[in-house]
Amino acid sequence: MKRRSSLLIAIPAACIAIVLALLAIDKWGWNSDSDKQTKERESEESDSAALWRKLSAKTWDCGGDKSNLWAVKAVLKKGTLSISGSGNMRNFYECRYLVCPKYEEVAATLERQLNGVYTRDVGVDEIAVKIDLGRKRIWRGREMRGCEGWAPWSAGDFTDSITNAVIKNGVTHIGEMAFVGLPELKSVSIPASVSSIGKNAFNTCSSRQVSDCGDYNLESIDVAANNAVYSSVDGVLFNKDKTALILYPRNKQQDAYTIPNSVTAVEERAFIGARLKSVTIPRSVTSIGKDAFAYSDLTSVIVPGSVTKIEESVFRGCVGLAAATIEDGVTSIGPFAFQACTSLTSIKIPRSAASVGGLAFNLCLGLTSVTIENGVDSIGETALDGTFSECARLTSITLPASVTFIGSHTFYECKKLTSVTILNPVPIDITKEPFYGISPNVRLYVPKGSISAYRRAWRNTWNNFESVNEIAEKDADYDKTKTSNGTLNKR
Repeated sequence: MKRRSSLLIAIPAACIAIVLALLAIDKWGWNSDSDKQTKERESEESDSAALWRKLSAKTWDCGGDKSNLWAVKAVLKKGTLSISGSGNMRNFYECRYLVCPKYEEVAATLERQLNGVYTRDVGVDEIAVKIDLGRKRIWRGREMRGCEGWAPWSAGDFTDSITNAVIKNGVTHIGEMAFVGLPELKSVSIPASVSSIGKNAFNTCSSRQVSDCGDYNLESIDVAANNAVYSSVDGVLFNKDKTALILYPRNKQQDAYTIPNSVTAVEERAFIGARLKSVTIPRSVTSIGKDAFAYSDLTSVIVPGSVTKIEESVFRGCVGLAAATIEDGVTSIGPFAFQACTSLTSIKIPRSAASVGGLAFNLCLGLTSVTIENGVDSIGETALDGTFSECARLTSITLPASVTFIGSHTFYECKKLTSVTILNPVPIDITKEPFYGISPNVRLYVPKGSISAYRRAWRNTWNNFESVNEIAEKDADYDKTKTSNGTLNKR
């Protein structure tokens, strides 16, 4: 009995001794595993955990009715996000801190093209702010996830594993920003039951913060044939009767695309960031929405005269766009319309375009030729300026007799500008410093007999020019017949 008792005491004591020995070994670094082996083991465990997350299902409630959130569910399994249930998905919120996927590319392109053009150094961060002067801005740094208000599948460890989204019959509404921040998403299937799609449902970034967005790798959107509101052709999303092109997937694998003749409207952000090199816009199209082709890979485009207005930021940041034709019939060019189209070398603004918005051609670093036809009334806006600012290779500009207004800083930092010709004998209405920052060697040409009038009207701008010269009436683009109020008739 005594022997058994002593054994019972000895065994725990031995165990304690072993534990203490192991602790001592660990403390003094005498562990049999090396640090490298430990890290490798931890890495293997981490990889296994990641694989397990991908293979295992994850479920979220995402109904649009706050009292019935569980009416619609999202299930992620093996790379497919399935949305099922009855009724609306909830709407999600825009993230204020997301950086565009093409931020680095655009900023680097601008920095390269500015090198040797400006005497001052311009860093990438400064360029980034210039791309979005005014109401918009590109945030510095890399993409930040986890923004409050995003869809839960867009903010966790599962984000990079989602390659397909399947919405099941019964769901009636796809929430705003539903598929934000899913860089590997390649396809979306929409059933017959969906009757509405929230704003920017398939776009990666906020429209208020960035114009360089669209799902990174989205290749197709397929709509059930019996859907009463929407349709798709070759992965492109349309309304049912195909009069509105809603979204062309950013990563669709083709260089050229012809918009169908049935289309009358290209919706906002429809081609944003698309890989396309060229697009054919038929004359059936009468409207092109804001940011429609922004930051795409277009190299050439013709805007037909059937389009009444080029909206804000339509071609903004298309750094490869070398040729753009605006046909007669377009009545206005919106702000930021061609901003940072750094490969564009020439542009003709037709007589039908009564106004050209602020910053419309800002940072078109390759622009050497601008033709403004007689009929254009205003360049720039009172609230937004800089229409041709920082066009670093522009050497001359002629403003026809029809122009009556030039906005502030219209030709700011056009350092190679050598001559400005104005054909209106009545001094053009100007706001603050339209020629601020130009070379001191620029010559101003005005119609014969109008130097004194321009000197009085432009007293704060006069010193921007090296000399002021008269041009002969035979060279001026206006009729000699005066109207009843003493101004000259425009051609």
